[in-house]
Amino acid sequence: MNYILSLLCIVFTISSNLFSAENVLKINKKKLNPLERIGGGCAAPSSSTYLDVGNVRALVLGGGDMWWDLSTAQYEVPKDGNIHSIFAGALWIGGLDDSNNLKVAAMTYRTAGVDFFPGPLNGNIESPEYGSVNVDVCNEYDNHWSIKLSDVEAFLDYNTCVSDPNCSEQIIYPGYEIPDVITNWPASRLNVDGTYDYLAPYVDVNADGEFNNDDYPAYNIAGNLNCANDDMLYGDQSIWWVFNDRGNFHGETSGADIGLEIQAQAFAYKTVDELGDMTFYSYKIINRSTETLNETYFGQWVDPDVGNYQDDYIGCDVELGLGYCYNGDNNDESDALQGVNGYGENPPAVGVDFFRGPLADNNDGIDNDRDGEVDEEGEQIIMSKFVYYNNAAWDTDIYDWNNDPVFAIDYYNYLKGIWTNGQPMTYGGNGGVATNPECDFMFPGLSDPNFDTNWDETTAGNTPSDRRFIQSAGPFTLEPGAVNYITTGVVWARAEKGGPLASVQKLKEADQLAQTLFDNCFDINYFVYGCTCDLALNYNEEANVDNGSCNYPEGVFEDCQNNCIYGDIDNDGICTGIDNCPENNNASQSDSDSDGIGNACDNCVQIYNPEQTDSDNDGIGDACDEVMLQEINNYTVEVYPNPFSYETNIKSVKKIETANIFNINGKLIKSIKLNDYTFSLNRDNLETGLYFITFEKDNIIFDKQTIILK
Repeated sequence: MNYILSLLCIVFTISSNLFSAENVLKINKKKLNPLERIGGGCAAPSSSTYLDVGNVRALVLGGGDMWWDLSTAQYEVPKDGNIHSIFAGALWIGGLDDSNNLKVAAMTYRTAGVDFFPGPLNGNIESPEYGSVNVDVCNEYDNHWSIKLSDVEAFLDYNTCVSDPNCSEQIIYPGYEIPDVITNWPASRLNVDGTYDYLAPYVDVNADGEFNNDDYPAYNIAGNLNCANDDMLYGDQSIWWVFNDRGNFHGETSGADIGLEIQAQAFAYKTVDELGDMTFYSYKIINRSTETLNETYFGQWVDPDVGNYQDDYIGCDVELGLGYCYNGDNNDESDALQGVNGYGENPPAVGVDFFRGPLADNNDGIDNDRDGEVDEEGEQIIMSKFVYYNNAAWDTDIYDWNNDPVFAIDYYNYLKGIWTNGQPMTYGGNGGVATNPECDFMFPGLSDPNFDTNWDETTAGNTPSDRRFIQSAGPFTLEPGAVNYITTGVVWARAEKGGPLASVQKLKEADQLAQTLFDNCFDINYFVYGCTCDLALNYNEEANVDNGSCNYPEGVFEDCQNNCIYGDIDNDGICTGIDNCPENNNASQSDSDSDGIGNACDNCVQIYNPEQTDSDNDGIGDACDEVMLQEINNYTVEVYPNPFSYETNIKSVKKIETANIFNINGKLIKSIKLNDYTFSLNRDNLETGLYFITFEKDNIIFDKQTIILK
């Protein structure tokens, strides 16, 4: 790296700025590269819109970034709870041209500029302006078009009424006005040469090739659209916008532009189940350049903050294509000094799933979708790398291997699973031990098919901190004019007990639900809600999503997922109703006398007494009181007095080497080393109750007695 610094004569300063309790790196990167590219002269995107139809309120910005307002976190779950799960996120794309020049477009915090700009690129291949953009277009498209499914349904119902002579729209739809978002839907735009570019998806009712009259944004209301072949809108709310990487020089990465037009859609659902806690993002990425981009990677960068950003871990599930963040302990504390609200006990987990990636190169010899088949037609690349880095300052003297990226090569290396020092990720520890085997996925647990050792942040012994992660798909060749579709989703889950790892497990279950939704073209009608457990009285065999309505018969205490129907009062993993000690932790369910009362709460552990009668209220059951008093003085060792209050005497026919005292639960309380036939046992710190004392010689127990302390 030193030779790069000397060649470019780089001089810059670094300062720190506080953004919503995060210290975000701020660099004047305009000084990094004197070969500054002017581009189209467009300003940074300024538009922003909230996606908030469900249980999430997420801010979407106009470039490739989202989930923050350039100052504070804006991914709030649950909505109106004033607690956030993500601080920021963005698209990263990078590759090499035929001359091996690096081209990168990426976003983080806009501290030195942006890499993406509003608007589409000229799509007319015959035009000398092909693949370019100007300020007027950027300004025109510095906007989001937020629309709801209900808006389109009402529009169609109204039009149906208008065309029906037996329907009066004035009576049925009094005062109805077509929403501006439909009237001004950016479905097509006139180019300077008189041609039209197809932009936001719409249903061309009259098939004239233009958006007008009865045409409407492309929700699949009529059921004649196919997500495999048609661009569509999804969700109860959808936000559409378009941006590019040629509007100006790349201030974020200082990398050369690629020539990408990205038509984006963010959407969500208003369901009350796990789907209402999710948001989804679909990108149509078009290469408007005349150059091929080789060794290309698409990536999703995420700065997750589960409540308090200072105590997070990250991990991934390779099989699910899921990267996630969870709390480092079971209490996500608020920090008034830093201005962050925590989730408290049993904090949630948040994750990002790479549902659909770019098309793989033909005959590349790689099983890119890990389905066991190589080089099948239309194969798509799923998550192929998962890497993390820390929130840490960068300086010229200490160029650490996993801190914030600065140069374009840093962004590209992270997409490839390579640290900023050029070393590939390795399996185990913090991922930076050069002598360990190379790997593709950081902290995968047991999900990495190439390794059988469990590896996560807890097994590595890492200190929870402020993490970022990147999920990427590649490598592939991006040809001129190529169109790729990328689909990601954010899932969120919170377990009621069991700590952060229980939330991670619940997150994975929610992600499988999201995957099912994706596999069925985001058709929410695929799901049938009801009771899915066949143990319940109201089991619905047609339901594929459980809505919590199950009614269980008497004697059933666990549902089909082994969740406790009536809770677990003592949190020992044994459900109330079948727990032999419901208020005392007794995970082993030990019951020495088989009376149905666990040892942890039995007042006479060794003698059958299911009634638990204790006439003198001394904590020792009557059954033990009677037997003990009958058997006193019948042993090799004489204990007197017994019961005792302050001191008892021990007299043995054999020399005692060791006397061990146990409580009623079998826990060793005291061990006394002797070499005598007699000794006195003082009350000391022993509490009133029943105890067992064993006597040993030559490591062999030759007698055992029960003593009662009153």
